[in-house]
Amino acid sequence: MPSTHNRACRYVTLFAMLTNAVGCAGAAPVHSIAPGRHVAPPSPDAPSTRDCPTSAIRSVVAGVNAARRRARLRVLVADPRLARAAYARAKTMAARNRLSHSGWESVVRGDDAVDGSIGENVAYNYPTAEAVMRGWLASPGHRANILHASFHRIGVGCIVDASGTRWWTQDFAD
Repeated sequence: MPSTHNRACRYVTLFAMLTNAVGCAGAAPVHSIAPGRHVAPPSPDAPSTRDCPTSAIRSVVAGVNAARRRARLRVLVADPRLARAAYARAKTMAARNRLSHSGWESVVRGDDAVDGSIGENVAYNYPTAEAVMRGWLASPGHRANILHASFHRIGVGCIVDASGTRWWTQDFAD
């Protein structure tokens, strides 16, 4: 029998496959796993959030670039500014215990006003970089962001909340 965690990941992936949500004017397509989806609250005694290992972040970037190579697209360059935006987005979602794209564009564009196409993928409850990449690549909307030909840069953020759930964000820009 599948574990509760595996069932939850499958449900999130299934929901992602059924949800091709929002598009923003002037932005690359934005697709959400579960807009506004709430998850179980963390224990009040649990410590606050912590960063995911940097190896997990590197693995997500490597997974994106492997998918892009298979599609004969140029690889993306890890961009520190997009990584800061993705980290801030993951941290906000974990703190609010809510998966959301709300406000993402202003965070990604930031003070430096990133011009051109941008996109975002978000997810939670995937325990590893490999698992979240499988989920994103199985979802047509998320896969479209990963394989968007005009994107040149990527930033990845990941936070582990007090209950041990990982909150993931990929931000893309051309």
